[in-house]
Formats: sequence, C-alpha cells, structure tokens
Amino acid sequence: MDICGPYPVATPSGKCYFHSILDDCSNFGFTALLHTRSEAPRFYVDTETYLECASGLLVKAVCLDGVPELSAGTLGAHLKARGIAVQVTMHRLQKFILVITH
Repeated sequence: MDICGPYPVATPSGKCYFHSILDDCSNFGFTALLHTRSEAPRFYVDTETYLECASGLLVKAVCLDGVPELSAGTLGAHLKARGIAVQVTMHRLQKFILVITH
C-alpha cells in the first residue's frame, strides 16, 4: 500500500493524491484518487471488504512503508482489531501486499 502526492496539478475535482493497493493473492491492483491523505483508511477498508467477499478468504497480513496515515490512527486500529499482521518495508516502496489465508 502506498500513498503518493501531493502532486502540483490536481484533478478537476481537486484530488492531488493517489492510493494504490496490490493484492498479492489475486494480483489485482486498486487505485483511488484522494483529496487528502486522511481518506486512505476508508479506501483500504472498502478494498479489504471487496477482496474478502470476492474470495471468501480473510486478509492475514499487509505490507506497507510505515507512514502514519497507513500504520497508525484509524487504519492501524482497524488492522489491530482484525488481527491483521503489519509488515513495514522500506519507505517509498510503492506496493501493498495482501496475504490471504487459504
């Protein structure tokens, strides 16, 4: 998982960040345009819900670069409550890996 931005030129609707997620099990990628970095937890939860419903499996671990928007706060609390392991990688690694239980 990674959040990129702000970019100097925003979309017509004012979005200047993007959030990317790659599911390692299905190899599907998900990208969302965001107004602010604080919108990232909602996008993650929506993506997690979609993947779990589509596969019938649970997310077991996430891999991210440790930025506060992804590893702490609302999203950090969500991951902890669900028992999802957080694997922190090098800063700026633009990939998010979901490990699905079989």
